[in-house]
Amino acid sequence: MKYSSGSVIGKFIGKNICMKKLAILTALVLSLGFVQAQRYGIVDTKYILEKIPDYKDAQKKLEQFSGQWQKEIDSKQRSQDNCLDYFHTNVFRLIIIIKWLRVIYKNHIRQIQQERLDIDIDLAGYHRNDAW
Repeated sequence: MKYSSGSVIGKFIGKNICMKKLAILTALVLSLGFVQAQRYGIVDTKYILEKIPDYKDAQKKLEQFSGQWQKEIDSKQRSQDNCLDYFHTNVFRLIIIIKWLRVIYKNHIRQIQQERLDIDIDLAGYHRNDAW
């Protein structure tokens, strides 16, 4: 269906197509401008930091501290491993010792109970006889 350029609809569609072409052309030109503007660079920070003398001193101190901390961690780990090894090698001895201690404490408690109960019984019996 063709519209004549003289009609109102034809003028509107004709302007609309021109505006679309203009918008597309503008977007294309702007996008090409942005593409050219996007550039990147690489910065060698290691090279820059190596040229700073304070960085070298700080790096040395950090390495010293980390070495000391690693030694402390290793010594504590060895100590823990030694304790675990001692426990695993002597676990049966420790169990026997615990059992003996349990028996000794039970006997001691029984002995104390018998001494106290015997005294209480004697006192209770003495009072009963005096009361009657």
